[in-house]
Amino acid sequence: MGERGPQPKRTAEQNALLGNPNRERIDAPPSAPIAPEDAAEYVDVLTDVPDAPDWLAGKKGTVGVLALQAWASLAPLLVQARQLRQGDEISLARYCRYVSEWVVMTDDIDDMGMILIDTGPKGGETTKANPLLRARASLETAISGLEKELGLNPKARIEVQKRIMQYVKDLPQLGGRERAKPNGAVGFLNRDDDDE
Repeated sequence: MGERGPQPKRTAEQNALLGNPNRERIDAPPSAPIAPEDAAEYVDVLTDVPDAPDWLAGKKGTVGVLALQAWASLAPLLVQARQLRQGDEISLARYCRYVSEWVVMTDDIDDMGMILIDTGPKGGETTKANPLLRARASLETAISGLEKELGLNPKARIEVQKRIMQYVKDLPQLGGRERAKPNGAVGFLNRDDDDE
């Protein structure tokens, strides 16, 4: 009787001798591994901190000042982390603007309260929720979407890095993998004349 427990994993030599009985796709290893720096340079990652767009400041109110402060704190961090690409400036500016509007709305809600008392035409008082709560909730949805797009939370950062590496891996000129040709009768029928 054999040993109990899971089957031991096969070594690379054993796999080579057994071949590919299940006809699984086997990718050829890239000729040279791609350094993350090379990959980031290819996909237009910015190396210098871009200037904030002119429209971000608005009419120089509180929202505009806060938006410029958000840009000044976030843009250098994203460039340093190699997360900001060409074309992302508009998304980052929108994010900064939304965050500054969210801060101003939150201050207004703190001043006014979450529940407002309204005096009706006949003198009766009614209570209602502050309408800024709904506006702030819609801003939070927009902010959350832009955080995912720009990689501003841990999970989104991982997803952005996966997308960049998948993009680079699919490019043959950067050492990416080319699609393996099927083996067997189908592979024989699909082979190119160059393969002979």
